[in-house]
Amino acid sequence: MAPSLTLPNNVTAQLATMGDIIITLANPAKIGDKVIFDNTTGVLNAIDPATPIPVGSSDAHAYIINYAINSAPSYAVMRLNYVPTYA
Repeated sequence: MAPSLTLPNNVTAQLATMGDIIITLANPAKIGDKVIFDNTTGVLNAIDPATPIPVGSSDAHAYIINYAINSAPSYAVMRLNYVPTYA
C-alpha cells in the first residue's frame, strides 16, 4: 500500500486531517504511544515514541491520547496531528 492522496473515480472515502478517532490496533497500546501504519497490510500499530519507526511502516502523525487497552487487539482513541507536551 503505497501512500497516496490520489483516489480513483467513483470511490467513497472518509478523510481526516485532525481530530480524535477510535481505532483498533494489532498490538497492545498505552496512552502516549505513537501510531504507525504498516505499508504492506494497512494495519495500525502503536509504538513507544522513542522507538524508531520500523522499515516498511510509516508515521501516522498521531498519538494514543485516551482509552488504551493493553492487550491485542487493542482499542484506543487516536489524535491526529497531535504532538504531546511530553514528547
